[in-house]
Amino acid sequence: MAGLSSAPQQFASIWRRVDINHKIAIVLAGAGSAAALVALVVWGGRPSYGLLYSNLSQKDAAAVVAQLDGESIPYKLSDGGAAVLVPSDRVQQARARLLMQGVPSGGDGFEILDKSTLGMTSFAERKTYLRAVQGELARTIGHVEPVEWARVHISAPEPSVFLDRDRPATASVLLKLHAGGELSPGQVASITAFVARSVEGLEPKNVTVTDQFLHPLSRAVQGEGPGSATAHIEAQRQIERHLGDKVRQMLEAALGPGRSSVSVCADIQLKQEETRSTTFEEEGRVAKMEKSRTSKTSGGGAAPGGPAGAASNLQGRAAGGRTTSGGSTNSETEETSEFEVPRTETVRLDQGVLIRRLTVSALVAGTHATDKGPDGKETRTFKPLPAEEMTKLSDAVKQAVGFEETRGDVVKVECVEFNEPTPAVTAAEVAGERRWAWMLRLARHGSTVVVVLAFLLVARSWLRRTRAARAAAEAEMREADARAAAAAGGAAAGLRERVASAIASDPDAASELLKAWYKGTSVRQPGEPVGS
Repeated sequence: MAGLSSAPQQFASIWRRVDINHKIAIVLAGAGSAAALVALVVWGGRPSYGLLYSNLSQKDAAAVVAQLDGESIPYKLSDGGAAVLVPSDRVQQARARLLMQGVPSGGDGFEILDKSTLGMTSFAERKTYLRAVQGELARTIGHVEPVEWARVHISAPEPSVFLDRDRPATASVLLKLHAGGELSPGQVASITAFVARSVEGLEPKNVTVTDQFLHPLSRAVQGEGPGSATAHIEAQRQIERHLGDKVRQMLEAALGPGRSSVSVCADIQLKQEETRSTTFEEEGRVAKMEKSRTSKTSGGGAAPGGPAGAASNLQGRAAGGRTTSGGSTNSETEETSEFEVPRTETVRLDQGVLIRRLTVSALVAGTHATDKGPDGKETRTFKPLPAEEMTKLSDAVKQAVGFEETRGDVVKVECVEFNEPTPAVTAAEVAGERRWAWMLRLARHGSTVVVVLAFLLVARSWLRRTRAARAAAEAEMREADARAAAAAGGAAAGLRERVASAIASDPDAASELLKAWYKGTSVRQPGEPVGS
């Protein structure tokens, strides 16, 4: 305790002995160390944040923030409140917690039906149900890979008792696609069918799908025949893309990625032909109806010159229904038959694409030769591919696109020097960024150790100086005590001699002096005359 109480005095004594320059250096070093320690604590204690969700609506962002507050998870908002950041080591945990709570919802779904309100009219119930269906459809469509988010609007008029006033249900789907994303016609048709099958009374032809730029995506799928301009353009794009991909893959396999460029132009014609043919088979016919009709006609009189009466008439009739010259009889039979003849009726619908002409242009990259000059400077020289190799590539391209000379197809393969710009981020820069990030992490985690070690070294030096100063002060104190003890010893010896001489010369005065010292009163000193 004595050492602790005397420490400030010793420090003050040491501080007074230090000159002004050393005092300034000590103050600056202490302030710098304190500032570095504070900055390290603030910087090291601040966590790095990772992206939790982006492109959130205001409603979803508010729900996410409220849920994070309830879970005591720190967060930061960016991108105008549309993106939420949380500590990097808690991104997966926060996302799992939010998904368990159904946040973000992406719109009102069937959960709004759980909030029943007393006194709700049938009209309000129907509209609430439509809102729930719209929200569920938007959520489901939003999980398609190229789609970033979706909005669905459904119009379902009330059914009418009059057929001429009954209007069909319609729907509109607005899609926002990711950068560079594209929906194929098959995907658009699937989305259209999905929406149509989810709403009662909705037909696929009454569903419209558009992208964020209001470009119609469902026009080529709904109700447009093969002769329409949109169907023609879509078919042309598909053929050009298909043939271009085939040629590009083949050239990349032979030359390497990024060493070829292919362009295909297809002149096509959409056709729709319907052919009907009927074939009759004579064999195997079946009687459908048979009719038979017989008619007889009889007539005549007496033979010329014969007597009148029955005898003359009987004599004129012959056997077999024939009549004699005296009369006539006619018999006629008519038969009608109808047969069902087997027949085969064939209807052939030829609906496809007719390629009238193809134009294919392919550019391939050559090679470079590096030569060193006398001064050691390198020079790159372009070297085109050999003619034999170009011929092989041209033949391969023709085979890939189905080249036909009769229809006037043109295939051109040229070897050119590609412009190879320096990439925006080179491999060396990427490696440097990684090293820099690693160094930052090392500095972040190791700066604490460095600062602590520096503080310990400074404290050790200060303790050494303090101990040395304390030892010097103790030595000085011991020397002072020794001098004081020596001086006190000499004074005591002289005092003893004086007391001895005083007692020997005047015992009575010495006795009174001792009594007075004991009582604390003033008395006559030994050797003084009485009465003085």
